[in-house]
Amino acid sequence: MSFAASCLSRTKTDKVDAELIAHFCVVQQPLAWTPPAPEVRQLQALVRRLEALVEMRTMESNRLEAIITINVDKASVEEHIAYLDHQIKQTENLIRTHTNNYPRLKQQSALLDSIPGIGETTAATLRAEITDITQYESARQDAAFAGLNQSL
Repeated sequence: MSFAASCLSRTKTDKVDAELIAHFCVVQQPLAWTPPAPEVRQLQALVRRLEALVEMRTMESNRLEAIITINVDKASVEEHIAYLDHQIKQTENLIRTHTNNYPRLKQQSALLDSIPGIGETTAATLRAEITDITQYESARQDAAFAGLNQSL
């Protein structure tokens, strides 16, 4: 989007987009994308499932608080929250087991766990979403990409 703006391109069609992407590749010469390793793709799926479960639990907790003012089956919502809590714990265990089964993931986990303020869930998310830490020139760039450091 910013590259298009820098080229003063305001037109948005498939043909213009294709030409813009081609121009970007000629000018910037980005590295070819390589897919993450299978164990990283599996970790991504587990982490994203955990995030979805936590989000569902938050929605149900909010719903439970609102039940006081409306006539809804409170027991049903509480039962669903208990189910989600179980699924969250189970998914966290799957992430932990998966990480321990792959030496590279286990090593990265140990490094991330040594950073104050980085918990197990954040470490798993970072390992899943930052698939190649070597693509950054510094730890600050890596932290900024992860949204942990806003200034570069």
